[in-house]
Amino acid sequence: MNARNFFAPVRDSLKRNQYGGVVGGPIVKDKLFFFEGYQGTIERTAPATNTAYVPTRDVLNGNFQTILAPPCQARQVNLPSSIANNNILLPGQINPIALKVAALLPVSADQCGKVLYGVPRNTNEYQSVTRVDWQRNPNDQLFARYFITDYTLQAYCDKTNLLTAGTPGQLDRVQSITLGDTYLLNTNTVNSFRFGFSRSAVQRVTANGIPTTQELGSNVWAPIKNYIGQFQVPGYFTVNSIPGYVMNNLFNVSEDVSMTRNKHQLAFGFNYVHAQMNALGPFQMNPRMTFNGQSVINGAATGNALASFLMGRLDTLLQGGGQVGRENQNLPALYFQDNWKVSPRFQINAGIRWDPFVPQEAKYGYASQFDLAKFYAGQVSQAFINAPPGLTFPGDKGFPGNAATSSRYFDFAPRFGLVYDPRGHGTETIRAGYGIFYDSSYLWNTMHIPLNPPWGYTITVNTPPGGLSNPWQGYPGGNPFPAPTVFPKDFQFPTGGTYVFEPPDAKATYLQQWNLSVQKQVGSDWLVTASYLGNKTTHQWLGYEMNPAVYIPGSCVPGQYGLIANGACSTTGNTNARRFFALAKAYGQYFGSAITVDTAGNASYNALLLTLQHRMSHHFSVLTNYTWSHCLNQGEAGQDIVNYYQDTQNRRAEWGNCAADRRQIANASLVFTTPQFRSTWLHRLASDWQASGIYTFRSGSWLTITDGTDISLTGLGSDRPNVAADWHVANPGIKQWFNTSAFTRQPAGTLGNAARGTILGPSAWNVDAALWRTFRITESTKMDLRVEAFNVFNHTRFANPGTSLNNGNTLGQITSALDPRIMQLALKLAF
Repeated sequence: MNARNFFAPVRDSLKRNQYGGVVGGPIVKDKLFFFEGYQGTIERTAPATNTAYVPTRDVLNGNFQTILAPPCQARQVNLPSSIANNNILLPGQINPIALKVAALLPVSADQCGKVLYGVPRNTNEYQSVTRVDWQRNPNDQLFARYFITDYTLQAYCDKTNLLTAGTPGQLDRVQSITLGDTYLLNTNTVNSFRFGFSRSAVQRVTANGIPTTQELGSNVWAPIKNYIGQFQVPGYFTVNSIPGYVMNNLFNVSEDVSMTRNKHQLAFGFNYVHAQMNALGPFQMNPRMTFNGQSVINGAATGNALASFLMGRLDTLLQGGGQVGRENQNLPALYFQDNWKVSPRFQINAGIRWDPFVPQEAKYGYASQFDLAKFYAGQVSQAFINAPPGLTFPGDKGFPGNAATSSRYFDFAPRFGLVYDPRGHGTETIRAGYGIFYDSSYLWNTMHIPLNPPWGYTITVNTPPGGLSNPWQGYPGGNPFPAPTVFPKDFQFPTGGTYVFEPPDAKATYLQQWNLSVQKQVGSDWLVTASYLGNKTTHQWLGYEMNPAVYIPGSCVPGQYGLIANGACSTTGNTNARRFFALAKAYGQYFGSAITVDTAGNASYNALLLTLQHRMSHHFSVLTNYTWSHCLNQGEAGQDIVNYYQDTQNRRAEWGNCAADRRQIANASLVFTTPQFRSTWLHRLASDWQASGIYTFRSGSWLTITDGTDISLTGLGSDRPNVAADWHVANPGIKQWFNTSAFTRQPAGTLGNAARGTILGPSAWNVDAALWRTFRITESTKMDLRVEAFNVFNHTRFANPGTSLNNGNTLGQITSALDPRIMQLALKLAF
């Protein structure tokens, strides 16, 4: 082969449009129809080992002496004397409903309550592809593609172990269809039209027979069957299998024109996407119950999550309506690009793209905004006249339709790149580029807004006096559920309502990206590349709590800050009474947590990438690369609007290692083909086989140590402890990955000084392999046989250790690992 072939894409790039369509070229057959194939995979995976801590027989009898002492705890824990006598619960302290929940858990023979359990993974997956190609005339080529895949993960629950219900099953179907027309207007101009539609239907289902807390006797409303709700005992066990569904439709239309004029290849066109979402997230329709041992009742907290659970002492109750999503969004875009071949050795690419930000809209008008100035001024909504001041809704003056924020139409994204052959030999290139790329938010991103009152009716109660048996005891008006389904103009808003907002002037996230690479061809088959990659994310969508609780030191009397008895002025039980809005205005009591999107987040990434490649020749190909990089950000942006900051007034204090930061990543892949043997039988048996292997290595991720409880008493749940020593240990292992004594809880009402992303988790390496061959049955029918093995050496790849001080005996320990060796066999028939 000619040594220049490695760089053929550089020389030929002027002949192709941005979608790879060739300008000119040979004409194919007139009309073609293909059923590309049908492929199915059935997987039965042995259960992975999970770890939890459940009540022992002694604990079920109220005896916590062993489980609260070393080695079960890092240090001795003592229950208050008003609760227990020498760590034995006083008579009548055990809650009968807690015992019913405990009866659904295995009883551990381990003195610390440790249990190991697994959940079988039974999956079925099927997919098929159909395509049609039609060469209508020498200048016009049309095509159609249809793809469908089904995926089923069976829901599972061992009736003797509720912990196995922690993972929902899945019933998923994805379909897509693409239509295209490529028309050769003349020898220098090509027009490409594309239309696409895709639909994904993702359903989460739970196993039959899982009781709700209402069925177990708690005085709550739990309408979703086979869903116990989010039941959390931090450091011990959690059951969190949430059902629901998300249906997404995506329509895409694009028109692209590519033409050559002398040394220029000009490309321009438009792209229009219409996205729709139909979803239900019922995660809080059955109540979320959290026991963390911090609730002060009768002057004392247990200080232990398991003791609070067994006593039925709820720390937090959260309940509301479902996340009803009927969202849609329009994403138009225009672009222009010029690829200018200045000389045979130098090429410049420049272009610009118009990417306006058009926010999604809620079909049912489930949208609201908050204005702090209107809150202080006492201005109320006209759409809902009983809403607390500061809130506005669709129908109010100035509200942007059914969207939660406003459009921005002047977002332009320039791009620039160059390719240079320094010596003109065709064996080296220097490439550089810079561009701005705008992003759009997830359709799901605003799905917490439908949970705002009045629609979602989300209510949080801290330290409910009725505990697990009667969580709504003492709530004004009693149990507010089932929630109303009709929302008249004079709807009565609940106290302590939970809200999430987008700011009226939300800015679209954009990425500045730059790169520089040098490539050198060695011989005729090898290529060496060194690249620098960098990017900067601006206006990253994070979030912060506008209405944190204020820590008030000292002791108070009944009636102050929501207290009903003498005691500390600040407890987890009077969080809402101490919130910023409630202290500022009497009507502030209608607001509990109020989180808003912060579009001022930042992130950066810089990397050195080294690559060695051998093209497919002499029956093998090789691709290896090594990346040395560093990623920093102020929070891990996700699909939900949540509070990201320990201190809501100090975003910069969150600047730290990304959770996905892997300082070192190495990959190597090999593909080998057997030669064509001359012997007939040897050819039949050994020719045409292909084999591949992939080796991967990555360094550990960066972890954040947390208190696990609201030590700051701000109601944020993002507390980090104080750093007292170096976290490193001489020989990290699964029993102690880091020095747990290096972190201590900060004084009540304060924030710790531990930074975000400071503990390095375990690294991992892995080898996957495959062997396959295509058997020709007839001229138009063939069958592919493929054998694959993942984690060939069955090498243990550890998960991250526990990083919450509230994890008790799992703090600093690794209790789970990634998948063991998995092997699968696949057959594919194409005709």
